Amino acid sequence: MNIENFQKEIKEKFPEKIKDIKIVNVKRLMIYIEANALLEIADYIFNDLYCRYIIVSAMDSKEGYEIIYHFGHDESGWIINLNVIIPKEKPEIES
Repeated sequence: MNIENFQKEIKEKFPEKIKDIKIVNVKRLMIYIEANALLEIADYIFNDLYCRYIIVSAMDSKEGYEIIYHFGHDESGWIINLNVIIPKEKPEIES
């Protein structure tokens, strides 16, 4: 499977939960999701696609705190990022 096929597959599996999805380059996919979809989509990426959790990072933005979960797919060399924005007033997310 190439990154374009994966992009299509995940869009079809979670059509209501993905806000945007971008292929950054042939090895990196950025998936912008709703906060309440994090556990379900992360579980799918980890358990069904056999990606390995790498690290989580965060940054302060105008929209809120952007939390980025980084996963690696060792077989293909892809990096998959799940991006979630949470409000500054309530900086909490189930993860």
